[in-house]
Order: sequence, then C-alpha cells, then structure tokens
Amino acid sequence: MIRLAGKNVKRVNILSALIQSGEVATPIAFEWVKKMVTYGDLKTKKVQRIGDGSQNEMFRDLIDQSIKNGFR
Repeated sequence: MIRLAGKNVKRVNILSALIQSGEVATPIAFEWVKKMVTYGDLKTKKVQRIGDGSQNEMFRDLIDQSIKNGFR
C-alpha cells in the first residue's frame, strides 16, 4: 500500500515506452496494467490479483503501435 494524503492507495502498475535523444527521454506510449482476476494464495493466505495477459505481450503491443504512429 502507498500512503497518499492520509489514505491508503493500492499500487499502480504502468507500462511505458520511452524514446531517448541525448539526455532527454520522452514517453511515446503507456498503458495501465489491469489486474482483473483475483485468487486466494494458499501460502500467504492473501487475496492476489493477476492480469489477463503477460506484460511482455503488452510491451510488444506498445512497440508495434509506436512504430505505426511513426516512431522508429
């Protein structure tokens, strides 16, 4: 949990693609990692969340979309 302005907030997962020119890095694409499926972990006895696909697949989609948008 992250403590923000007196409230507990769950972690935010963001996947981003950057392009770097010299010392400046500019984000060209990002996507929220959605963890929609919940399950109970028997070892830790806590409720866990997992996403629909792997982050590797999501990153490949970000790169493909960036290339289609004209970034190389």
